[in-house]
Amino acid sequence: LLGGVKAATHKSAAQLFTGTATHNQSVVEESSRKVTPPSTRQMWLIVLMHFLVGISNNIPGVANRRYLLEDLRVSPATQAMIGVLTGMAWNLKILIAFSSDSFPIFGQRRKPYLSAGVVIQSVSWLCLGVLEPTIGTASAFMCTAVLGQVIVGVMCDTLVVENMQHEEGSRIGELQSNCWIGLSLGTLVGQLSGGWIMQYLNVSNRDMFQINSGVKMLLMGVVLLIVDPKTQPLAVREMVGSVRERALEVWKAMQEHRVFKPVIFIFIFAMCPSNHDAFVSYLLGDPSK
Repeated sequence: LLGGVKAATHKSAAQLFTGTATHNQSVVEESSRKVTPPSTRQMWLIVLMHFLVGISNNIPGVANRRYLLEDLRVSPATQAMIGVLTGMAWNLKILIAFSSDSFPIFGQRRKPYLSAGVVIQSVSWLCLGVLEPTIGTASAFMCTAVLGQVIVGVMCDTLVVENMQHEEGSRIGELQSNCWIGLSLGTLVGQLSGGWIMQYLNVSNRDMFQINSGVKMLLMGVVLLIVDPKTQPLAVREMVGSVRERALEVWKAMQEHRVFKPVIFIFIFAMCPSNHDAFVSYLLGDPSK
């Protein structure tokens, strides 16, 4: 529960920064291109993507915990250290959102980054399932898997922010609500199916990682169908000016009470010790005994 609260708190702060950066980008490009309202197909593709993200992020949960205790046989202290290393990627959310707004790839700001995040996750989980388990390789590929998850999460947030700007009247907030419903349902399906597959189909931990790698690639089909309007390429001088402008906007936002006070609270809250690793060892057995 504490881990869920921390994840939700980090995500809320990142959505605030992501929404700020995306709003600034919309203002800059408003005079250069006409923005058309997204289609119903686009809306449901975004919801479907959140549903698949919920499944793929949670389906290896049981296998991951058993992998640390049964295959690697690490102590709770080592589990905590691996958790610290993998958790560092969540601090890059603002940088990823900033890069997506400032440095489009092939004229697009969302789909290339979204595709890269999916591929990074899929390759990382595949390597965890194929390579021999060692603490070094497991820590490295878990870090890259979380990095891919962060990239996908940020791009999902930006797509929601960009497409919900056209909602009016009673439909305001409809896309965001549907996405959270899809994500919650996907989380439930992923958590339950991850445990059931291992228990009733006798799937090993590493085989579960390979299955999750395939599930991750299902996202690519949805990513390819999502519409991401192309932008005009910027010269080097214009790009530098754009980066400087966005950096000043982010700094200005950080100086607001509604931003820096929650940041201080999140920092203090994240420093609080968690009993998650000790509790998992208690449930599954301490490998040191």
